Amino acid sequence: MIHVFSHVHKSFQLRSISIVIAALVGKYVKDISAEVADASAAVFVSSIILIALLPLLSGLIRNSKELWTIRREEISERSLAELQRSEGTLT
Repeated sequence: MIHVFSHVHKSFQLRSISIVIAALVGKYVKDISAEVADASAAVFVSSIILIALLPLLSGLIRNSKELWTIRREEISERSLAELQRSEGTLT
């Protein structure tokens, strides 16, 4: 849970820094308006957040595959035990 708060804090921190930079660019660079600078900063921050999601998604996929493998093994072991039990009662 601490990782979630840390991630949210860093996202806000990144966005705050980008807003300040966008404001400075919009004020001091004549060819770029404040709106364009702010929109560019928002796209930049969103891109970084999406890139940061890639390792999280790959870990989620890897863990779900491992859980499905474990579940299949448990089911096959249970089926084998039930089969052995039923064979033992039939003889």
